[in-house]
Amino acid sequence: MAVQLVFDSTEHFTDLVEAQDYRLAKTFAESMLQHIYNPDKKITVAEIYFEEEDEILDFQVERKNIIPNLKQFLRIYETEEDYEGCTVIANAIKTLECLV
Repeated sequence: MAVQLVFDSTEHFTDLVEAQDYRLAKTFAESMLQHIYNPDKKITVAEIYFEEEDEILDFQVERKNIIPNLKQFLRIYETEEDYEGCTVIANAIKTLECLV
């Protein structure tokens, strides 16, 4: 099951994405890591509710984009000096690269 998130607005969410917010990246990375062996072409990473717009968005990642996304999250983890998280993500990337 995908993680459920609530934001004030799409603008707030966009600001966090653009700022490469560590907490958001960690939430997305952990959700992706839970689904890396899922055979579906698309993985639902999060269900996001925007209060101001009263809308729900299923944030999905195509299987072919999992490795590039994890590499981006790895850079954010490095910036935050979360080296344990870096190890988990790096190992997942290596595993996925072997499966391709």
